[in-house]
Amino acid sequence: MQVTRMLAFFAIAITSTIAIANIDQTVSDIHELTHKTRVAKRAIENFNGGIPSAMKIANAIFKAHSASEAARSHLEESDAFSNADGDQTMKAYEEFYPVLISTLQVGQAKALEMKQAGLGYIARGMLGNLYREKDQLEEAMQGKLSSNHTRILRPSIGEADTEFRRTLDYFS
Repeated sequence: MQVTRMLAFFAIAITSTIAIANIDQTVSDIHELTHKTRVAKRAIENFNGGIPSAMKIANAIFKAHSASEAARSHLEESDAFSNADGDQTMKAYEEFYPVLISTLQVGQAKALEMKQAGLGYIARGMLGNLYREKDQLEEAMQGKLSSNHTRILRPSIGEADTEFRRTLDYFS
């Protein structure tokens, strides 16, 4: 009987540790995505029409895309989140959205300059890939969050979708 009880406690401890690791990883991934998006925003703001600044933008967008892929991969491996874990995830994502929106708006402001430099097509392609990745990340996240959490996030998701489409139009 003692061995069975000890094994049960051990199983609970392992499960709890894995759940904590999953939410910690998710929040860390979203914070990293937020940071990489800020770096992309600064690179876009600093675009001066030259190839070196265009390369910095491409590199920054690639790193933001990679951060999103890593976050999605970790999310897909996670179990569904408890309400408390969902709250933490939502808080991190709600910090990410304004950074994403402002980055897209800076891209809109620089679109004409980038198109005149012959970079519009490339920028549009990278943005399209990033938009698809954002959708995939959100889909993975919605599979882990409660329906209430998903409902609360829906307006932010809609706003980001609108800004992505608007930014893509600027680069057309």
